[in-house]
Amino acid sequence: MQSCEYHGDVAVIGGGVAGLAAAALIARSGKPVRLFEQSHALGGRAQTKQQDGYYLNIGPHALYRGGRGIEVLRQLGVEPRGKVPSVSGAFAIKDGGKHTFPAGAVSLLTTSLFGLSPKLEALRFLASIGRIDGNRFMNVSVREWLNQTLSHSEVKDFVLAAFRVATYTNAPELVSAGAAIEQLKKAFATSVLYLDGGWQTLVEGLREAATSSRP
Repeated sequence: MQSCEYHGDVAVIGGGVAGLAAAALIARSGKPVRLFEQSHALGGRAQTKQQDGYYLNIGPHALYRGGRGIEVLRQLGVEPRGKVPSVSGAFAIKDGGKHTFPAGAVSLLTTSLFGLSPKLEALRFLASIGRIDGNRFMNVSVREWLNQTLSHSEVKDFVLAAFRVATYTNAPELVSAGAAIEQLKKAFATSVLYLDGGWQTLVEGLREAATSSRP
């Protein structure tokens, strides 16, 4: 490993979205800052590759319209552009079978994914999620919370799938139920953007914000 010395005011380790945003904010405060990245390119998991005319995101592909991330981007003058995906006409796959995805009350009542009793439980859950205070369950795992809250295994599986999509995490025994609930509430309330040109557009925008803010 090659060693290096840096004697400036601030050093940021890692050139992903968080590192680039931190460097840009620090530079705007008037402090000298240097960012170190071990890879040949900035962006980390936010990099986007182009292949055969398509943009392929290495990591997450959706940006929450109501999250803190988009607020910081706009604060730095980076305006994400894209489209809100539609869930109309979507399907859920279970045991090799295709079922109407229960995105709302009508599709939930008509889907073959659940029987009648699980449908009613899932409907109650969807109707109440906006009123649940996730802060009460920050120290409870997703698995514990589901076992305490829901009765039907297929409804638990459905909610787990929603949590996976909302949090990009598949560790229900470890993830905080409170954090997952709050993220799912954001997904329901404001949805997400699928970015034109991929997440690389954010990387380039943050890089420009950081370099243009240098004192």
